[in-house]
Amino acid sequence: MLPCAMKASLKNSKQLIKSLATHVHQTRHRALMARGVNERFEEIAQRRAEIRALNDIAREIARRIDSIPKEERSGESGEEKRECEFVVGQRVRVRDETSDPWEVGTVQSLNEDGRASVRPDGWDKCYHFRETELLREKEKEESRRRKRRLPRISAARVSPS
Repeated sequence: MLPCAMKASLKNSKQLIKSLATHVHQTRHRALMARGVNERFEEIAQRRAEIRALNDIAREIARRIDSIPKEERSGESGEEKRECEFVVGQRVRVRDETSDPWEVGTVQSLNEDGRASVRPDGWDKCYHFRETELLREKEKEESRRRKRRLPRISAARVSPS
């Protein structure tokens, strides 16, 4: 048997070892947590650097765009400059809304921005329409036929007297 003093010392040693083990475990846990936090901070720092680089690129692009005269920028003034795709006298079809039926007409004049002024068949005046398209060959044929058609006159039967 062990003397009382040794028993107490052994008990204290066991408690001390248990306390040290707990401390080591907690220290390791804290070290792992710190490593994870440090990795996260490094990741955040890397992303911030990437964002700064992208912002620098965006500023450079904006600077280059600002150096281009406004007249040369497409879409800056609200409407892009259109190339003239129509010529005066050309047969086209026009409408304002997609729900409207197409009207066939003739280009009467062109604006500086390339918009065509069209007089639809049977109308007295020219107008600008939101949608203007060249007539397809099939539609041109039908349009010519409609223009050439004369109103049918029905002959009344005359009874012999």
